[in-house]
Amino acid sequence: MEDLKTKFFLKTNLAIPITNASRKDAIELQSLADKHDLSRFPEVLARFRDNMEKLLKQAKMDGVIIT
Repeated sequence: MEDLKTKFFLKTNLAIPITNASRKDAIELQSLADKHDLSRFPEVLARFRDNMEKLLKQAKMDGVIIT
């Protein structure tokens, strides 16, 4: 995650939907952990991982042309 801080991608509108989804997942994971409600934790963790993989892939900006 530290490597993403300097990426131009995070400063574009393209990053907003996927970073918001990842942030919401992280907040939900924290809430589940705080409540000791681990029944949904694996499901939310899997969704968080998927979103983080999408974020990392999109951050490479393959095929994006900046004009």
